[in-house]
Order: sequence, then C-alpha cells, then structure tokens
Amino acid sequence: MLRIFSLIVVISVALAGCSSAPKKGGKPDWVDGNSAKYSNTMYLTGRGQAGGLAVAQDRARSDLAKILEVQVQERSSDTTTFKSSTFGDMTQSQGSLDVSRQVKTQTRKVVKGIQIADTWKDSSGQYHALAVLSRMQAGNAMKKEIEQFDGSTRSYINKAKQSNDSLAKMAYIFRALEAQTQRHAIQQMLQVVDSSGKGVPSPFNLGELTAELDAAARSMKFKTSAIGDETGQTQPILAGALSKAQFSESADGGDFTLEGNLKMNPGVEREGWLWVRATYSVRMLDSKGGVRGNKHWSYKISAQEQSTATMRLMEKITKTLDDELAGTIIGFAISQ
Repeated sequence: MLRIFSLIVVISVALAGCSSAPKKGGKPDWVDGNSAKYSNTMYLTGRGQAGGLAVAQDRARSDLAKILEVQVQERSSDTTTFKSSTFGDMTQSQGSLDVSRQVKTQTRKVVKGIQIADTWKDSSGQYHALAVLSRMQAGNAMKKEIEQFDGSTRSYINKAKQSNDSLAKMAYIFRALEAQTQRHAIQQMLQVVDSSGKGVPSPFNLGELTAELDAAARSMKFKTSAIGDETGQTQPILAGALSKAQFSESADGGDFTLEGNLKMNPGVEREGWLWVRATYSVRMLDSKGGVRGNKHWSYKISAQEQSTATMRLMEKITKTLDDELAGTIIGFAISQ
C-alpha cells in the first residue's frame, strides 16, 4: 500500500512539473489563433513572446491588461455629462471622482486575477505564454463590489435627505457621487468581462447626482470677511471667487462665513528688488462660530516697488481663489 501511495505522489509531482514547464513539440492553437480550451466566451486571453520564459509570461499578462484597458476606454464616452457639470469638473481635483483614474485602479485590481495557463518553446528557442482571466470569477467579484457601492450610495442619499446641516448634506451627496463613480468604473470593466456586455446597470445616475451636488452647494448662503488686509482688496476678491464658484453670498448673514486672512511681511530689499513673502488663508465658520475648515496658501513676490508687489500679490490670490475655492469648500464638507 505504501509503495502504491509513493508512486501516486511521484506521478502527481511529475504532472505538476509538466504544466509549469514550457511545452515542446507541436505548436499550440493559441499561439496564432484562439484557444479551444480557453474559449473567448469563458476567458479573456493575452499572449507574450520573448527569449526568456519569465519575460514572455510578463508580456502575456501585460497584453491581457492592455486589451482590457482599451476595451474599457471605448466604453467611457458616457462620462462627459458628469464632467461637464460645474461641480463635476471642479471636484476632479478630489481624485476619487476622476472616472479615468478609477478605471485604472480597477484594472490593476483585475490584473491580479490573471493566470498563466500555458507556455510553449518553439524550435528557435523563443518562449510563448498564454495569460487568461476567467470571465465568471472576475465578474462575480465585480458584481459583489457593485452591490456594496450601491448600498453605500443609498445610505448616503438617505442621510442627505435627513440632514438639516447644509454642509453635511453636501458631504453626503458627494460621498454618494464618489461611491457611484467607483461603481461606474467597475461597471465599465464588468461590461468587458461579462460576455453579454451588459454588466449590472446602476439604479443611480452620475449626472443626476452631480446636479444634486450643484443644487446643495448653491443652496448654501455665505458671507465674506477680511482680516489683516490694510489694502481692503482681499474681501471683494474672495466675494468674487465665491460668485464664480456659483455659491450664494448674503449680505445680511448666512449659514456660513468665509473669513479671509492676509499676512504680508514688509519685504526685504536686495540689489534693487523688494522681496515679499505672504500667506493668505480662508477659514469657514458656521452660524455658531464653529470652525468647519481652514486652508492657507503661501506666496513669494518680487518687485521694485511696494505698490507693484502688492498688486502682483493680489493677482496671485485672485487666481488661487478663482481656481481652488469651490474645491476647497467641498474639501471642508467631506472632511467633516
């Protein structure tokens, strides 16, 4: 009995060695065409060729990943509605709402499931490798993630409806949009992996969620104030940037106060030039005086006269606020 068991072990080890080593002899069907064993309906496949086995295998994995990414990109045209929205565009700086970035993240996750199914060495000494990805296994994993993101989205939307805090409401809608952006990337991947090409259609809409984020942001009422600015120029700059970001300002008071604070040193003269350093910060306060967010920017200005240095500083502050104020306020919201 012991001899029979030992023989079985030896045969099993030998077979395992054969499956990992490059095959010799007749050319496998997958080298120049489709694989009968790993059919396109059941697997995604990639091929690699090189003078070394490890390199050929890496190239096969990369080939499959590239095919997957290209096919997903071809399905990405429907994200333009989301990106064209005011806050949809501005929140790209948050990273988590960048659809293309999420697609790349999902591609990296899927690539981990790629396996080398077969290898072959031809008469010239070149190695060939076949990489495969099971459509069923990858698809099931993606469907599970999609279910989780839909559950999170539903929860965030309900919390937004129940919240009386306009900043918290905006944060919840942002989180819902964030979850659906990640879900959207998975759905695009699933449509490629799923042989039917359908995936799991979302019960939510990126465009509608972005419109809700816009509406929540515009419903917030702000007033602006300035501290430490002897020139009196920063308060209207802040108010102008707030308007450009499509938030509402209320002279009689609002839900929140945006407090701009300018700190500017007298400057140092060096070889006929005046070098000035300054910081400008925006602090967000609620109606009870509670701090809801704070951000600052640093500047270094050079000019031959103080008035010119001040003018250049104001130009830089204007550009900063015009470019970043909307994203800054949203950042305050989601950091709560």
